[in-house]
Amino acid sequence: MHSFENSFQLTVPVSIYAGQMLLLKGGDDSARMYDKRGALISKIKIGNKMPKLGLGRHIFTFDAATDANSSVDVDIQIKLPGKKELSD
Repeated sequence: MHSFENSFQLTVPVSIYAGQMLLLKGGDDSARMYDKRGALISKIKIGNKMPKLGLGRHIFTFDAATDANSSVDVDIQIKLPGKKELSD
């Protein structure tokens, strides 16, 4: 694991299956898991609130554990409020 200045680590200890979605929103200390139809399955206490991000470049990393017979196929979307910041 990398350690960066002003870093934030969030661990959500859940098993997610094909078609399910895990949603984390800034300012909330819970994650929500939805099934493939969009119905709420559970609300998971994560203990930390997502931090607010300032202007500038940000690095996100993702890690998942799996058994030897499984593979991980993940679609990560990060949506932030506010105007889009243009970069060079």
